[in-house]
Amino acid sequence: MAGTRGRGPTLSKDMNRKLIYRTLKGQRTSTRTELAAALGLNKNTVNAIVEELMSAGYVRAIGLQDGGGGAGRRALGIAFEPAKRQAFGFQLANRSLIAVVTDLYGAPLEQAELPVAETEPQDVVDAMAGFVRERLAIAPDGTFVGLGLGVPAVVDPAGERVVQSTHLGWTNVPLKALLAEALPLGITLLDNAVKLASQGELWYGAGQGLKNFAYCSFGAGVGCSLVIDGEIVRGEAGFAGELGHIAVEPGGPPCSCGNAGCLEAVAGLTAICARLEAATGKPFDAGRLAASVREGHPAVRAEMERAGRAIGTALAGLVNLMNPRRIILDGPLMLASDSLLTVIAEEMCGKTLPFAFAQTEIVRSSLQPLSAAIGAAAGVVRDWERQEDPLGAIVF
Repeated sequence: MAGTRGRGPTLSKDMNRKLIYRTLKGQRTSTRTELAAALGLNKNTVNAIVEELMSAGYVRAIGLQDGGGGAGRRALGIAFEPAKRQAFGFQLANRSLIAVVTDLYGAPLEQAELPVAETEPQDVVDAMAGFVRERLAIAPDGTFVGLGLGVPAVVDPAGERVVQSTHLGWTNVPLKALLAEALPLGITLLDNAVKLASQGELWYGAGQGLKNFAYCSFGAGVGCSLVIDGEIVRGEAGFAGELGHIAVEPGGPPCSCGNAGCLEAVAGLTAICARLEAATGKPFDAGRLAASVREGHPAVRAEMERAGRAIGTALAGLVNLMNPRRIILDGPLMLASDSLLTVIAEEMCGKTLPFAFAQTEIVRSSLQPLSAAIGAAAGVVRDWERQEDPLGAIVF
């Protein structure tokens, strides 16, 4: 541990401070006596560290609590203060940025949608910088631990560069360096938007408390992120979760990847809308698609039946391979989820092992359209807390 050798009692105290911080954050509320008993620490050690954390603003008193003082006495309760430090999270969408400010739990304290006239890298950086600088100007020094950005792109394993994005037309863009130069906040996180969306669900959405789940996004493309044992699965080169390029209709429509019959070519929003526009002569988007489903338009109902069966086929394979507790469905196509979920479940039921299917819940995300932005901020907090001493910058 660089910078800590030879510190003796100081190092021990630093480690105990970090332990108490994490434990209280996880429990949200406790007492000094309960912390000492749970962690096997001396009460005087716990008292001293709790006082430091209270002085620094990470802990606050919440009054007397029953059962925490021993021998039936009441003890002074303490609570973690998550808004003491905050993080910025962004998701790059179609000509806009979804922006959030979150607390240390990933709970959004503020959200906004920022227009981006052109999706050139510098335009994106400038839009983020304007949002961040406005808030830095009014917040106390040291409030923000960093910023994260989710992009619809292949990001290199080091999280430094956008390798390629067909949606944005970007190739080999050193985006993290551009962000760090414009906004030197400490931690700068760059990742694929779908991967970060699963992080958002893990911290603040339908993935909370789960070890194994899948997050699937259905928009212009189809994306998937797998969480196993509480960690995002990335694969050898970071490409794990390419659900959109599983063939669900052999000999089906051509896909942008060069193959045919991929899930994205059948159930991607762009593909569905293109087929409906050709069939009806009318323009379609996610909102019109959902409205037409409610109106019972025959061509739309047929397309949604086809999409639901394709999605169910792909998810059946996922269930058989991964055995997730929950599959979280997200993205603009899920505006029409009422017409999809039954078909998806029926298709999955006929193509999975019964006991695996019985253990799997299919739910719609409640975070849309914030999931990736929340995940970006949560990822920043996670990286900050995993540092050698996340409280080291605080003067006690």
